[in-house]
Amino acid sequence: MRDLDPAYPNFATHAEDARYWLATSEQRYDVIGMDAYHQPYIPFHLTTVEFFSAVKARLNKGGVAVVNAGRPASGDDRLVNALASTMLAVFPQVFVIDTRFSNALLIGVPETVGDGAANFAANAARMDIPALQLVMYWAQNEGRYGPVREFTADQARYTPFTDDHAPVESLIDGLIFSEATTP
Repeated sequence: MRDLDPAYPNFATHAEDARYWLATSEQRYDVIGMDAYHQPYIPFHLTTVEFFSAVKARLNKGGVAVVNAGRPASGDDRLVNALASTMLAVFPQVFVIDTRFSNALLIGVPETVGDGAANFAANAARMDIPALQLVMYWAQNEGRYGPVREFTADQARYTPFTDDHAPVESLIDGLIFSEATTP
């Protein structure tokens, strides 16, 4: 299914299994955004090196992959770290934008951009869409855990998930249990 709104001719939503869609599409994109939660779980096959490799293959030069990663109210970042660790196995740089709420946006770039925060600020200065200006301002100045920042290999606490081993459901179960048993 593809939604096209005449007010946003360059924006399309594909409500399909992402792995199948990527495997059968020849299109390339500037942004591929993923928000594949069925609370509280994520389909395991959308958390792996193989999946992110397929995403990367469909990006235009200068494109980005964006993942909405949930975090419980306590701020436990195990899921964010596991997904960022996996993305870093595919993308040369991964950036984190913490929201005011509990989630984080993980941004994978298919080619090194150097200082991502400076790059983000330069792009924000050129932005002419008011809603995106606001989001970019917020990402630079008001994130729950600080401004946009690079996720580096020394921060990775998880072995990248693969199609053969992606314990995302166990990880989420652990988060639920921790939240339920914390006073």
